[in-house]
Amino acid sequence: MNDDEVGPLIAKNNYMDINGGVTDFWILNLLRASCDAIIIGSGTLRKEPSYSGRIHDADLLAARIENNKSVTPVTVIVSRTGRNIPYQHQIFHSDEIPLIINVSPVGLKTLVKEIPFISMYMTQQLLILFEILHKIIRMSRGHSFFIKE
Repeated sequence: MNDDEVGPLIAKNNYMDINGGVTDFWILNLLRASCDAIIIGSGTLRKEPSYSGRIHDADLLAARIENNKSVTPVTVIVSRTGRNIPYQHQIFHSDEIPLIINVSPVGLKTLVKEIPFISMYMTQQLLILFEILHKIIRMSRGHSFFIKE
């Protein structure tokens, strides 16, 4: 899994950098190396099949690990409705990328219907438990749904 290392998605019209956004991509890696989480919209995730959230600079990655951070920051996928989340995307199939899906209360009900392994095991009691847990871990005005660690 690799992000687009040439940087056009970061700075498509960066006329100041004749190298096509190399500086912008390094800054993006610096931010990834120092953060706990990367927030990305579900629409952006659909448009960027190569997104991985990985740090592509060896020195920055080493500094991140030296500071007791995971190899890859948590990816927080935000979706108000919980619909059209690209579950086929590579980040859902990688053991290295921890994920959180942040949705509204209505979006939580959509997730329960759309995520196959949750729908298979979800009972009314579990749904109530999830709703209670999500109230406790509320992020902004939505709810976070932990997919994998």
